[in-house]
Amino acid sequence: MSGPACVFHVIEAPGHGGTEVYVEALARHLAPEIPQVIVPLSGTAEAARARFAGLETHAPGGLGGFARLLRGLPEGALVQFHLYSRLLPAIAVLRLRRPGGVRSLVTLHQPLANWSWRHRLGWRLALRMADGVVCVSGAVLDEVAAILSPARPAEVISAPLPAALLREDLPAGPGTAARFRVVGAGRLAPEKHWHTLVAAVRDVPGAELLIAGEGPQRAALSERARAAGVALSLPGRMQRAELFALFRGADVFVLPSRFEGLGLAAIEAMALGLPVVTADYPAAADYILPGRTGFSFPAGDAEALARILTRLRDDPALRHRIAQAGAAHVRARYTTVAQFARYPALYARIAACAS
Repeated sequence: MSGPACVFHVIEAPGHGGTEVYVEALARHLAPEIPQVIVPLSGTAEAARARFAGLETHAPGGLGGFARLLRGLPEGALVQFHLYSRLLPAIAVLRLRRPGGVRSLVTLHQPLANWSWRHRLGWRLALRMADGVVCVSGAVLDEVAAILSPARPAEVISAPLPAALLREDLPAGPGTAARFRVVGAGRLAPEKHWHTLVAAVRDVPGAELLIAGEGPQRAALSERARAAGVALSLPGRMQRAELFALFRGADVFVLPSRFEGLGLAAIEAMALGLPVVTADYPAAADYILPGRTGFSFPAGDAEALARILTRLRDDPALRHRIAQAGAAHVRARYTTVAQFARYPALYARIAACAS
């Protein structure tokens, strides 16, 4: 079985979220063996080049430009979709204009359940058109398994941790600082449930809270924290090196999201030796073994979260034990070899099944 002549990664825009991090890491990993092109449907060519420096990019300017791009695809190319709102129209365009031998792969970075019925219907139709499917967590695959054809390859391939992060030493022992710093990272948007974290920190005396990220709820979160008497810092979006430095200086990481495709920020915090607490979104089960590698709480339950944070604040030895076990767990599971090295074989299976 042979792999594709090249891979075109179609994304919504050249942003900095978990999807773009995944796509960039995958393209850089595969580029030495298979030519890679990143294709944002929105945004300028300059923005795409700046975001994915050193990788080949093409900014078609929308679905019309994408249709024109397809005319020039070489035989044997594979188009890998990493889309949300435009997944169905984009894969339909490919089906209508597909050159000979071009295959398609859909990568689902989010669960379907929390999107509108229109999105869910569109994604289900798109999955039926795809030659293969990748899900970033077992929870996402479980959600769509019933609608996938047994003849089409489907796998769980998560984002791996950066190699430089895996080389970092873990903290030698429990911290002794007087303050208790709680950190979170992600878009400041309703689905992240940051208000639950603010409410929980209010009930943990001496705790200070820092949430890295940007989004539409920034002002509302600041006002909520001020009214609750919570010491909240919102430094905005950080580069990953800055974010990792933030994690190293914290006592606990919390991701209170209502849903996540995987929860990459939580995994990165775990790998750096930080005890992690997440809401009980289904994907957390891939890496949170409650009481062993981390803790989970019912999404939206600020009182339950406050109890966990209080316990971690009062027991540095517990924090250290959980952090060490969590780091060992994710460092073994989320390596490039364990994750992205499976892609070439998957590409070859898709080519064989579709031929």
